[in-house]
Amino acid sequence: ILSVAFAGKGQHQDAGGKVVHGAPYTTSVISSKSISKDGGRTSYRGLLKVYPGAVGSKSNVRCDAVRKRVNQSVSCVMCASGA
Repeated sequence: ILSVAFAGKGQHQDAGGKVVHGAPYTTSVISSKSISKDGGRTSYRGLLKVYPGAVGSKSNVRCDAVRKRVNQSVSCVMCASGA
């Protein structure tokens, strides 16, 4: 999953992704990139779920953000769960 967001003045961009591993030895990659400027806000929310039979599964999650000013808000939240 590739997520890209840009937020300018007065905007809040909320991006996200969801991955479910239900089989053994599966892999996934979640990559989120965001840019905010002039007071804009960006956030990423993700869910990674691995079922009990999905032994040996692997995932790589990365959230990168660029802020053009110090007082801007960027958040990355990732939830992982095993069923």
